[in-house]
Order: sequence, then C-alpha cells, then structure tokens
Amino acid sequence: MRAVKLEDWKYFVEWDDDFHELRYQKVNVTIHAFNEGSLALHKKLGFQEEGKLRRMIFAKGEFFDEVILGMTAEEFSRWQETG
Repeated sequence: MRAVKLEDWKYFVEWDDDFHELRYQKVNVTIHAFNEGSLALHKKLGFQEEGKLRRMIFAKGEFFDEVILGMTAEEFSRWQETG
C-alpha cells in the first residue's frame, strides 16, 4: 500500500464541519470492490467496513460487489486526536 498523501486528507477537513456544525452522526461511502486503492485509503483513514452489496456493478466483463464503509462522529473525533 502506498503512503497517504496530504491531498488525500483534504476532504476530511470538510467532514469536520459536517460532524460538528451540522451534527452528523455518520459518514458512509460506497466503493466498487475492484477499486482496491480507494478501499485501502478509506480503511487507512479509519473507515470501517459495514457490508457489501453483491453483484451491483457490471464492469470489465463481470459483476462486482460494492463495499459499504462508514465512520461515526466518535471515530472521527478519535481520528482527529491521533491523526
């Protein structure tokens, strides 16, 4: 896995507003299972895998799952403290 670059962290700054000012409890993302780089990045940022939607997309001649990842407000606060 490659190192996470500064620009990869920039969108987390926007989530600070979502969690604190808008009082969001959770952020979810859905990533195609073949997108290993994006899955690795989100997991490194602290997202937890919550499930899969099986055979949701047809690409490259075959069906792929979509992986659902989530991060709660508490997880985001812990990430800010340690990150």
